[in-house]
Amino acid sequence: MTRASVRFAALSLTFASTLTMAHTSLVYIATQNPEKMGITVAEFDSSTGKLSAPKLVIETRDPAHFTVTPDGRHLYMCNTGTPGGVSAFAIESKKTGALRLLNYKESIGRGPSYVSVDKTGRYVLDANYGGGFIEVYSLTKDGALDQQTAFVQHIGSSILPRQSKPYAHWIRTDPTNKFALVADLGMDQVVVYKFDDKTGKLAPNEPPFTKVTGGMGPRHLIFHPNGKWVYGIAELANEVMAFNWDGAKGVLTPTHSRLRCCSRSSTC
Repeated sequence: MTRASVRFAALSLTFASTLTMAHTSLVYIATQNPEKMGITVAEFDSSTGKLSAPKLVIETRDPAHFTVTPDGRHLYMCNTGTPGGVSAFAIESKKTGALRLLNYKESIGRGPSYVSVDKTGRYVLDANYGGGFIEVYSLTKDGALDQQTAFVQHIGSSILPRQSKPYAHWIRTDPTNKFALVADLGMDQVVVYKFDDKTGKLAPNEPPFTKVTGGMGPRHLIFHPNGKWVYGIAELANEVMAFNWDGAKGVLTPTHSRLRCCSRSSTC
C-alpha cells in the first residue's frame, strides 16, 4: 500500500470482531489504494497490541465508512465515488473474515459518507454528504439491501463559505429506535426524524432540528451508554459538543459545554 492509502485505512478502521481465540480480534480496514481498492482484514492481539499485516479479502470501488451488524453476520459499506452507493456483504467466516457481496444500491450522484443499521437489524440508513440527503433501505432475510423506504433531501445553509448547501454527514437511530438523528455540517443542524421500524419511514419530529452555533459544522454524534447524553464533533470549529437527549420526545438540547480541540485554522 502507499503511505496515503495506509493513512486512509487507519482513519477507516471501525470494527473489531472478537474471535474464539483469546486476546485476538479481526479488524476490517477499508482502503482506497488505487492499485487495488477494497476491504482488508488484519488480526489484532490485545495482549501485545500488535496488528498483523492487512490482507485483502474483497475488492470494492471507493470504499469508505462501513458498519458491521451486532451479530457479526453482515457488513454494509459506503462506496463514495461518482456514481456511488451502498454495498451489502455477508461475513462468510468469523475466523478468516471472508466476505461475499450480496448486492449494491446506487445513490444519486456521489456515494454516501455514513451508513448505520437500526436496532431491529431490518433497515440500513445512510447519509449522503455531497448530495445533502438521507436514505433508508429495508433488508431481506439474507441481509441484502431491498426497497428504499425513505428519502429526504435537506434544504438550507449556514454562515461559512463551506456551508453554502446541506452536507448530511451522519445518521443513526437513538437507543429507543424511535428517532433517527442526522448531523448536517452545511446547515449547522442536528435534524431529528421520527423513525417507524415497522415500515422504515421517516417523518419530521417536533421540533424538527437542533441548531448549533453558526460555523460549527456538526460531523458525527455518539450516545452515552446511559442514553441521556450525546456528544458530537464540530468539524469546522474543531470542538466537541455536548447535548442532553429526551428519548420520549426526541428533543436534543445543547448543554453549552464545549471542548476546543485546537484553533479553527488548525487541522485536528
